[in-house]
This record gives sequence, C-alpha cells and structure tokens, in this order.
Amino acid sequence: MFYKNGNTAVILCSDGTKIRYIPDDELPQPVRPESIDIKITNYCRNNCWFCYEHSNPNGQHGNLNHPILETLEAGTELAIGGGNPLAHPQLESFLSRMRSKKVVCNLTIHQKDYVKNKQYIDEIVLHRFVNGLGISVGDIDDNLQIHDDIRKRVVVHTIIGITPVSVIQKISQRYKVLLLGNKNQQPDIAIINEIRNYITNCGDMVEALYFDNLACEQLDVRSLIDDNTWKSRYMGDDGMFTMFIDLIQECGYVSSVDKDIGVSLSESSTIRDVFSKIRQSINRV
Repeated sequence: MFYKNGNTAVILCSDGTKIRYIPDDELPQPVRPESIDIKITNYCRNNCWFCYEHSNPNGQHGNLNHPILETLEAGTELAIGGGNPLAHPQLESFLSRMRSKKVVCNLTIHQKDYVKNKQYIDEIVLHRFVNGLGISVGDIDDNLQIHDDIRKRVVVHTIIGITPVSVIQKISQRYKVLLLGNKNQQPDIAIINEIRNYITNCGDMVEALYFDNLACEQLDVRSLIDDNTWKSRYMGDDGMFTMFIDLIQECGYVSSVDKDIGVSLSESSTIRDVFSKIRQSINRV
C-alpha cells in the first residue's frame, strides 16, 4: 500500500515493513498519524501486578462507534489493546468496518487470553481482520505454542524488568520479540546490562528483536548499533508519526507514557485534527 503523508511518501508492505521517502534536506511534515496505539477497554480479569493501566474486572469499555474513528484513512495502522480487547462487545464489527476502510488493524492480547481463544484468534488473523498479532507474555515462564500459519504475523511482547531475561532469550529464538520499556519503574541496572549483552551477542540466534521508544531509552539501544542501521530503522520519536488514543477517556495523547496534555476526541472533527493538536502541543513544550 502506498500513500502520501504531507511531504512524506509511505509504502506499507504486506509483511508489515514500512518504508518512508522524505525529500532531501527536508524535515518530515506529516498531516496524519501513520500509527495509532488505541486502548479500547480497561476491562481485564488477568490481574497482572505490573499493569500500568490498572485494568481490572470492573474496567469500562470505550465506544468503538465514536465518530472520530470513521475519519481514519487507508493505510493507518491501529495497535488495538486494553485491558483485554477480546472482551469488548463491539470488537468484531469494528474490525470488519476498519478492514473495509483499508485501515490496518493489529491486536495485542495476553498469552492467557490467546490460549483461551486460540481458534477464534487464529481465524481472524488468517482472514486478515487482524494483520499482526501481539502476544504479551508479561512475567509468565511458559511454553508458547503458535500455529505455523500465523507465526510470521506474531510478535511476542515482553517487558524489561518484568519478563525474565531467560524467557526473552528462549522466546526470541523461535518468534519475533518486542521489548517494551518498563512504564512502572526504571529497571535494575543488572537486568539492563544482561539484555544489552544479549542484544550485542545474539547474532543469528534470534528471529528478530524490536524495541519501543521507551525500551530504546532504558537500554540505550542507540549506543549498540551503527549510525546507518539506526538511521534506516528508527521510526521516529513519539508524536512524530504516531499517537495514542484512550477510548475510555476519549482523549488523544502523544503516547501511552506521555499523557501530560490530552486532546479531546469530541472537540475535534477528524483524526487529522487530533493529530495536529498533539503535534502542536509537542512544539509548545
């Protein structure tokens, strides 16, 4: 899929690879978010002790029929999470609507919920209602089994300082792994050093390692790779091409970590409008 975003040309490949072309000597001037992390519910029964969203069995669902979501444009990537997004009664109809709009939906769920709903989840991935599947292992030391038909579209989510390093090492030899920064506290330096050593020495032993921006900061990933690799693979600071939506609060933010300034969805006409206000808030800081 190809689309223009301000002065940036974006190519989104079927395997999830994204390529940007920006004119020489120009700074990117995006007019729409390429990717949106969206929390659709705060309901969850897993009671993970490290949950920074404090999701619980009394958590509320967001309105997936909110008018602002109908302004999403083709090629926009949605990272749908919660809470437990599978518990949202509007999820299935929402995925169907977004597919018809050519919005690329990705879903993040807990490993426990994947195991409980494996057949259903595999089907919606195979039929492209969900393009990519994130499976969070949290602090579980378990033998994750993923069907070969969807294996290439799965990324296992781990958390620095929460997921045992031994589990990260084991899983990364079989599946793509996303290392997420610890949003509750700064991880212990011994854990950071152990993960940094693994990144440096893992070589061809891993399927693939990815990092969110907080993990890049906490692990100082920039110091581990050469300039060309960083320039070609770093996808930009939070709020440059991305944003976060808390659908329960009906607000947009720079990210799920940076919630200092919220932009009301109801006081905005389109996603472009929300994104513009978020970008302006960054520039004012």
